[in-house]
Amino acid sequence: MEGESILQTMAEVSVALAGFTGVIAAFGQRRGRWTATDTVRFRVMLSTSLLALGISVFPFAVHHMGAEPAATWTISSALLAAVLVIMLLLNTHWVRQLGARKDASFRMWVFLSAYSLVSVAAVCLVLNALGIGFHRTFGPYFLALCCVLLNCALMFIRLLSFVGQQFAEE
Repeated sequence: MEGESILQTMAEVSVALAGFTGVIAAFGQRRGRWTATDTVRFRVMLSTSLLALGISVFPFAVHHMGAEPAATWTISSALLAAVLVIMLLLNTHWVRQLGARKDASFRMWVFLSAYSLVSVAAVCLVLNALGIGFHRTFGPYFLALCCVLLNCALMFIRLLSFVGQQFAEE
């Protein structure tokens, strides 16, 4: 299957990011109260790392069920596009529900940049699934997966600053 070793590596990276999420949660709980923004970052990081794991292994299931390469990437791209739209809606809901925008550490430009990046990835996936501009290949799927992992890594960096500030205050 095209991209097999890349998908395996991406799955390993997503597992590592999910593990780091647990470490940050442990430090954060021991050091004090989390702000609404930090809670959103934690949720986004955990959900995107687990999402990245799932979408890294999903094409293997499709492929091993006997699908042709074009069908594998059509099905995988369509599913990932739908999941990304749900993820965008869920993340927006968390920001609103927890009042994260009122937090001084919340950066609207970071939120909008991540939102825009994932939106473009979702559009590319839909076009790949439909065979418009893309040829139902691994490339757009890989780029979307990179966007998901980049979003997760961004939340990891922001959460590290939270934990770092707590250590500096002690």
